[in-house]
Amino acid sequence: MTTALPSPALRRLQQLGIPVGAVLLTLFFVATGFPYDRIRDVVASKASLALHAQIRMGTFGPTLTLLGPGLRATKLDVAFADGRRLSFDDAQARLAWSSSWLRGRPAFHIDILAAQGRAVGTLVLGAEPGFDGTLEDVDLSKLPLDTALPGLSLDGTASADVDLHNTPAGPRGTIDLAAKQGSIALPDLPVALPFETLAAKT
Repeated sequence: MTTALPSPALRRLQQLGIPVGAVLLTLFFVATGFPYDRIRDVVASKASLALHAQIRMGTFGPTLTLLGPGLRATKLDVAFADGRRLSFDDAQARLAWSSSWLRGRPAFHIDILAAQGRAVGTLVLGAEPGFDGTLEDVDLSKLPLDTALPGLSLDGTASADVDLHNTPAGPRGTIDLAAKQGSIALPDLPVALPFETLAAKT
């Protein structure tokens, strides 16, 4: 009885198997044993100073996506000094594949789920921060529209394609919105106007 010897390619794979497995196990134990609770508090504190708001998180830790590793926070609560409050059930972020990095502007792919709806897209930071992505299943009644135009209120569910960035002169970009089964109330109208579908583009 004879035994076939492994090919050179197979022997090389066997030789690489042990060190590669050791590296992967090391990374696994580092990731699972990393003190993310401490990092969570630091991240919340830094974000609070940057946004001039009080930020709290339920959990904070790593996540793995098809396009790379990222970070995930749950039960994220943002309270502003003027009384406005935003709550997110789940928020994920990872480094985005964007040319803005070449211009010194960090970019992150975000996926945020909240009672108001879902936002998925690229968030660019820097002197003129911006967002390019989509809003899905947005509950219009939960948006603070009256802060922009007193007396304005919307009801219904909407989705939108958004490409906006903030400039010294104010927000610039486009919004392509489609809403359904709702109503709109304006300051000069005595009653709200119902609608089956509503489309707006700016």
